[in-house]
Amino acid sequence: MDRMIANFFTRARTQSGYFLDIPRAAMSYALSCSIELWAVHLTRAESTVPTPEAEFEIPYLRKTLSAASDALTPSSSRPPPISHIIQAHVLLCNYFFRNVRIVEGKYHLATAVGLVVGAGLHKRDHQTTTERIKAFWTVYALDCCWAVADGSSSNFPGHIQDEVDIPWPNEAYAAAQGQGTISAFLDLTLVTSNATSFESLRTKAATLLERAAKLVSNYQYATSPDDRHLFSLSFMNLDAIIQRFRQSLQEYPAEQLPLLLACMATIQLHSPFAFALDPDPEAELSRRRIFDAARDIIGSFDGLQLGLNLVDPIIGTLLTAACRVLLSTIGFQRSHRPESTGPHLRRAPQPIPEPVLHGAVDRVLAIMASLAPGCKIIDAQMNMMREAYRLLA
Repeated sequence: MDRMIANFFTRARTQSGYFLDIPRAAMSYALSCSIELWAVHLTRAESTVPTPEAEFEIPYLRKTLSAASDALTPSSSRPPPISHIIQAHVLLCNYFFRNVRIVEGKYHLATAVGLVVGAGLHKRDHQTTTERIKAFWTVYALDCCWAVADGSSSNFPGHIQDEVDIPWPNEAYAAAQGQGTISAFLDLTLVTSNATSFESLRTKAATLLERAAKLVSNYQYATSPDDRHLFSLSFMNLDAIIQRFRQSLQEYPAEQLPLLLACMATIQLHSPFAFALDPDPEAELSRRRIFDAARDIIGSFDGLQLGLNLVDPIIGTLLTAACRVLLSTIGFQRSHRPESTGPHLRRAPQPIPEPVLHGAVDRVLAIMASLAPGCKIIDAQMNMMREAYRLLA
């Protein structure tokens, strides 16, 4: 077990959502159990010899669930540190997401959200430490990603997000008194600190993703001219922030996940407007935006040794989004060929050659195929996209 745990810390610390920096001897029972579960899971995922899940992982899962539950209602006078309990639930939610057990994953994520908010980790006070800051932002980024992945609302109420005033992870900068950290980041007129750490870049990208999804979900309620005008202003503001953030990531080419999340934010923001039936310059801009974002997602895998590293389970959702953009573009261009849809479309921009689109789809599916053996959710998403591609052909 010691060797498997060492392998976990070497290869899966980031992908599992592990944020603590403590020796094993100081870990609570619930935390130790969740790490052992991940260590066994990682060993099975990387094994070339199939092993029965029921024999190897299920006993560890049962023990971890029991320990995590007991930690929430401690009977001893010395309950485990809140950061340990949060960490155990983060590890559990990522474990369930990887194994396509979404409902259970969301339960443990919601539990982690309740713990960080209940403990006030989003507010600066005398108890604020690096560990507590990392705990909050890890849970917040997870919630942003998986809320968008399944089309649900964030577990963090809007007023809580507005109240966040702790620094981004691994940054000394904090918003001015009375100015929320997230609000300052989403203000084009303010220049906040330049993030350099993976954790900070990932969290900011996840924030943009969640805000894009939240904004477009409100479009259907913008019925009056004033509402549409306000929506348009918010749309252009957020689009500019996302574009600026994506450009800033060029300074950090090794940080793949923040780039993927930022590209997904662009897709989330523009997709509802990209395939309008009427010829519209704004729709064409949105189509170009999401195609470029999908292309950047695919290109980020160039040169990587796929299949050799454990990946964050949200990667499958991001690749699926890129694939949907390509398939939708193929379908749209087929049904809107200038020669078959009327003279008013003859001035339409040059379409993307279909062989280029098919090549991109094949590349996405190849990437997913290389990652699927170690991650059930990516395997399920790959099969779903293969079927959608088959039906389109």
